[in-house]
Amino acid sequence: MKQILIIGLGLIGGSIAKSLQNINHKYEINAFDIDNSVIQNALKEKIIDKDFDIKENPKDFDLIIISSPPLSTIKIIEQLINSTSINSNTTITEVSSSKVMLFRELSKKGIDCSNIVLSHPMAGSEKSGIEASSANLFLDKKTIILNPFNSDEFHVTKVNDFWKTIGSQIYQMSINEH
Repeated sequence: MKQILIIGLGLIGGSIAKSLQNINHKYEINAFDIDNSVIQNALKEKIIDKDFDIKENPKDFDLIIISSPPLSTIKIIEQLINSTSINSNTTITEVSSSKVMLFRELSKKGIDCSNIVLSHPMAGSEKSGIEASSANLFLDKKTIILNPFNSDEFHVTKVNDFWKTIGSQIYQMSINEH
């Protein structure tokens, strides 16, 4: 079974979890959100399989998806990368729309981003929160994949396959094209 961690269960993170639960998957979906009531509801409604404390050791995950605002995403990536427990097989992606800023900030910090592949699903809603999430949010929608850190093809393939699994159409772009 593949282990997935979703950090942030709002519209996008919640929709990712619901999409995975909606298909015949072989994933264990773990999640963290700053609002513990969101996690408790997600567990109760079987949107996720387990909660995860961000202070715990995230070493056992195949894929970590960060679904938070860009400035928070940078802090979360720093925390994850600085953790000695992340191994080279763990792939990290995020779903914000601010790729240039994210790339610049992470590059400035000198963080090893060799297992990070950026994602930009072209889906959303005027609503927010897990209440607005949908299992079909990504179905037949475009997701742009960016590899500005020149991550190994293993990580790019894993991110591509993940988005295809939940119904997205994949497009690859450079950071400048995005």
